[in-house]
Amino acid sequence: MRTRYPSIPVVTPRQSVRGKTDRVVVVGAGLSGLVVAVLLAASGRSVTVVERQGHVGGRAATETISTFLGNVRVDTGATVVTMPWLIDEVLASVGMSVNDIAPDFVYRRLDPAYHAIFSSGRHFNVFADNGESGGKSQQSDGEVRRFVSDKYSCPEQPLGRVADGQLTDALVNDVRRYRAWAQSMFEASFSHLMSADFDSPLDLIRTQESARSLVRVLRLRGLGSLGSAVQRYIRDDELRRVFSFQALYAGVPPRKARAVYSTISHMDTGLGVFYPTLGPHGSGVGALCDILAAALQRAGGTIMLGTRASALHHTANRIDTVVTDQGVLHADVVVATCDIPELNLLSGRPNRRRLRWSPSAFVMHGAVPREVARQWPGGHHTMSFGQAWDQTFTEITAPRGRGRLMSDPSLLITRPACSAPDRVSVGSSQVEIEPVSILAPCPNLESAPIDWELLSPHYQEDLLTVADNRGFSGIKDYFAIGRVDTPADWADLGMGAGTPFSPAHLFRQTGPFRPRNFPLRQFSNLIYAGSSTTPGVGVPTVILSGALAAARVTRGDRR
Repeated sequence: MRTRYPSIPVVTPRQSVRGKTDRVVVVGAGLSGLVVAVLLAASGRSVTVVERQGHVGGRAATETISTFLGNVRVDTGATVVTMPWLIDEVLASVGMSVNDIAPDFVYRRLDPAYHAIFSSGRHFNVFADNGESGGKSQQSDGEVRRFVSDKYSCPEQPLGRVADGQLTDALVNDVRRYRAWAQSMFEASFSHLMSADFDSPLDLIRTQESARSLVRVLRLRGLGSLGSAVQRYIRDDELRRVFSFQALYAGVPPRKARAVYSTISHMDTGLGVFYPTLGPHGSGVGALCDILAAALQRAGGTIMLGTRASALHHTANRIDTVVTDQGVLHADVVVATCDIPELNLLSGRPNRRRLRWSPSAFVMHGAVPREVARQWPGGHHTMSFGQAWDQTFTEITAPRGRGRLMSDPSLLITRPACSAPDRVSVGSSQVEIEPVSILAPCPNLESAPIDWELLSPHYQEDLLTVADNRGFSGIKDYFAIGRVDTPADWADLGMGAGTPFSPAHLFRQTGPFRPRNFPLRQFSNLIYAGSSTTPGVGVPTVILSGALAAARVTRGDRR
């Protein structure tokens, strides 16, 4: 698998840690923490990772849960990945490949990338074009033609009476033009804006390369509204949803998101989404972290699981030890990957900046008999859209105290066994079962201070009823829930406002205006990585964040 895009950020004249940097302590063994650890181990430094959980992965973990039907392994954070080949280049820094650690490991490309089901009963399969064809894809074109034929066979449809062939060609061209535009936006921003950290907003124009990238983004109207851009290119309302709902990953409605976030849509619908299979402990997104952890240990690094970092001791503005419940670790550099509330506690120096947080999620993980799930629509990654659209975003992204649950829920239903047969297991009744996860976006705790302990059982039943009525027949009766994550649970893990999606990517909280990765809390040797800092939420951005954090140390090697 190859990529046309660089994985390790372009070296730019940013600040770096001064003085001794031989011993590094990384707090958190999620994707960003393991990436920075591997890259710093490759540079010859002594690296120790401390992780409070008993496993690696963080918000990219695959865990075993128990249900009354039997045990299943579920992805408790990210359910698919984009641009997974970035991990290959991180491993290459220590002279390894994924197959050195897991000989049969593969990234399985989902085809289609995901399956969208609309309230009208229509569906649309999203096929990626691999980022090579300027928006053209034979599979995608064919799917648009099928969709148009199904939807507009009746002359009373809202686009009016248009000759079938003319309307079909027009909508195929709509999707092509949008995808080509999104690809151009990605190419303009990836190398010098997305894969960059910032010392100040002036870094947007500090080098010729970054200034040219910014000009290209502006010419593509990247600071305009994503919702307006999608409407400009695609005239069908349901197809617009397929190519703009990704703004929710950035924590804002499409109508308020900047058009530059079409890059997220391109990573999904252009470059494609992938699922790791046959990792060290089986398939799952967590396999990426398992592989990185194994590579780090082979390179001489140490991982301390079940170990909580509680404080940083310092002399003047320089940290010299990290206090954990397993003892004290000496450090020349500390890289923190926890969320901002945890960072405030760890550093003892709170950030007084007021942040707007992304919406949260209510997630049910469990098991279903294989025979029941075989009758369902979709596949690995299925989006079930409610009829409401703008209203839904208004409800879950409302400011403090004004949020509410979706009155017409949209759901993400994930069935990893569709891509990875090893996820099927024999349950306690000797019946084949498979894992299923149901995610419903919801307001964070600042937006809607809901008593989730009281509400959760009722909301579970409501969502299962919705899913059952939308074609997932039997899910209400046969879904064995093993774990439920609510905003209250995310808050207990130290996540701001009870959301796993960190600060929202408003204009004032993105790029050079996002919480920076260095310098941090007035410490000269504390670096930040993960979704709360640059470049932001999701995979591959947290991988890039780890690489950027490592560069804050290794840039000093060039002096």
